[in-house]
Amino acid sequence: HSLLWKYLLDTEFQKHYAEQYEKGNGEKVEVVGALALEDLMRLDYIPQDVWKKQEKRKKRIIWAPHHTVDYLFNFSNFLNYSEDMLQLAEKYQEEVQFAFKPHPVLKFKLLNLWGEKKTEEYYNRWANLSNAQIEQGDYIDLFKTSDAMIHDCGSFTVEYLYTKKPVLFQIRDEKVKDEFNTFGQLCFEKHYHAYTIEETETFIREIVINGNDPKADEREQFYMQYLYPKDGVMPSDKIYTILKTLIGK
Repeated sequence: HSLLWKYLLDTEFQKHYAEQYEKGNGEKVEVVGALALEDLMRLDYIPQDVWKKQEKRKKRIIWAPHHTVDYLFNFSNFLNYSEDMLQLAEKYQEEVQFAFKPHPVLKFKLLNLWGEKKTEEYYNRWANLSNAQIEQGDYIDLFKTSDAMIHDCGSFTVEYLYTKKPVLFQIRDEKVKDEFNTFGQLCFEKHYHAYTIEETETFIREIVINGNDPKADEREQFYMQYLYPKDGVMPSDKIYTILKTLIGK
């Protein structure tokens, strides 16, 4: 990082870390916002509706399991909840549709653990449910058109908060919070937390379907304080201005 000409970062938190640890004391750093998530922040962005057509509008929940099924310290609850989540999708098929959004590496891990036949059968079960689908590509439009997310991932802990929608972290190990830096821990606290599949079902029923969302104001305040650019200027515009100014000099 010390060799960079310019170091453009998402938040003031990263700037603080750069000032503390980078050899140039953060002199090359500027905070521009999260460029990759700009379309989640733009009010004029119109997403494509990527969800499977239904006879009526249902609540849309993303389930995004992590790939760490074979680690000593394990983010992933997938092996514990793989069947349970399918059963919940079937149970709430009249009220909810689900997008199975596995980490891209998960399938490779499952091929080693389960073999090809069982892995393909499992993925096909999600694809063939009338109220479910598999999503393995870009996720901006998926996020934008969803109503909530259930996950146990790292980056999504920050990224889904840009939607300001309810989000649940499925916890396998109470020490998971310690894996995050200060900013990640703040994001983690804006999630609902589930230690069991029963608590996951409560989130689906009470918070998503019934709309009882006590953390809504917290998420909105967090978004405005830490995620949305305080000057309202989008990251791409800031980067363009910075480059134009520096090259002009």
